[in-house]
Amino acid sequence: GAAATAVADGRLDPLPLYTHVLPLERLEDAFELARTRPSGFVKAVVVVP
Repeated sequence: GAAATAVADGRLDPLPLYTHVLPLERLEDAFELARTRPSGFVKAVVVVP
């Protein structure tokens, strides 16, 4: 979509949207955050080593 193209082209920096950064071992927690959307949550990113 347009957003993915904007990120790929460098016109949109998604980093400010990531309010939570979790390691792969906490993938289940990332899904729970997305499901429950606690206060202050925008997006979670899962870091794969």
